[in-house]
Amino acid sequence: MKTVVTSNMVAHLWAAQTQPHARNSSNTFWFRDSVIYSYGSHFPIARHVNGHVLMTTRDYSVTTSRHKSTVVNAAYHLPMIYCANPTAESEIDHRKNLAAMRTACLACLEKASRARLYSQMHLDNAKDYVKTHAAYRALFGLDLDEVLIISEEWKKEANGRVAAQQKINEARKAETKKHEKQQQAQLKKDLEEWKVDTSIWRTFYNLPVALRVNTDGSLVETSHGAQVPVDHAKRAYAVAILIKTGVQPPYQHNGHSLHCGSFIIDSIDAEGTLKAGCHTITFSAMKELADKLGW
Repeated sequence: MKTVVTSNMVAHLWAAQTQPHARNSSNTFWFRDSVIYSYGSHFPIARHVNGHVLMTTRDYSVTTSRHKSTVVNAAYHLPMIYCANPTAESEIDHRKNLAAMRTACLACLEKASRARLYSQMHLDNAKDYVKTHAAYRALFGLDLDEVLIISEEWKKEANGRVAAQQKINEARKAETKKHEKQQQAQLKKDLEEWKVDTSIWRTFYNLPVALRVNTDGSLVETSHGAQVPVDHAKRAYAVAILIKTGVQPPYQHNGHSLHCGSFIIDSIDAEGTLKAGCHTITFSAMKELADKLGW
């Protein structure tokens, strides 16, 4: 079991929960069991609870913000609930988390009722806090705090602002869409460079997963920042070929575990697409790497 890994791998291993602990080389990002931390035990970023992830809304530093983004990206396939204190256990701490959600919801409604351009965004954020508040209570079976409801008066006032801003927002959406298209084209170009240049260290969560081999040829690296031994990747690809060609039926993790490095493969469908945690890897992406390596 490897316990000193890259920061991306720390997050992926924590999300997968296939080993009890790991840390990065600078010891600034680490997890033990269900909780992952930034810098120390004084700042828990997130915790696994009954199939959900409790994610902190707190901030500490620029580096901690990066750690939080890495955790969110690695665990986006899991139900996520945002709260101030993800390690809350006592009634007092649960009440504090719920009160913070209520306060944040009201603050969003205030902004929605007086914003010049972004009333819809603030109203959507308020609605998200309502859902989060309900999900948190349900997760822990709590009968604490009253049900959070957005009053009709608040909705009416905020919706009036939204209607008035609609034309301006439509124009802004068109400009934003154009900018996003340009960004996407640049990302694809950067990803192609990443495939062949192992000195490039970055992740591409907004694009389909791509693969490459590290400098010494021992590990297959994903564009989401995970790493697995080459022989494990080759074995997984061989299974994907058998399934895609109809020799074997599609694989679904259910009791029997198919491992790939430190991760458990969740499924391989009839088209050979492999899913493992936050990764969905197409057969064509695996074949591209396999052809390069002569598998």
